Amino acid sequence: MTEDQKIKKGIQYIINTYPPIIDYYEWKNKPNTIVKRNRPPDPVYYKSIEQFQSINMNCCSLSDTGKQGYKPHWHEKLIGRFNTFVHIPYLVRYRDKNNDLIVSETESFVALTNCGTPWSGI
Repeated sequence: MTEDQKIKKGIQYIINTYPPIIDYYEWKNKPNTIVKRNRPPDPVYYKSIEQFQSINMNCCSLSDTGKQGYKPHWHEKLIGRFNTFVHIPYLVRYRDKNNDLIVSETESFVALTNCGTPWSGI
């Protein structure tokens, strides 16, 4: 698979599992205190890979390491369960109770097998 094909597989996985769980912050005793984690109540879905890429310009890259530098065991590569991570920083869009559009940044590391199948088992 080409780099572009791998990135598109990762994006399609994000679209299929959208919306992600996001952190909701509040100013309490200190700034940016997480008060809850949940899926947004009224998500604005991405309609296609092309729309995702136009909203999240230059969003994606391939990486041998996942979140916080996680590196799969060499055995995962040997048996084909892991080929690469697709690092995807993107915008989560949803409407609040006043129907205002809220935009939140997040990122995902989608693992792909040697056959290009997205895999969340890592």
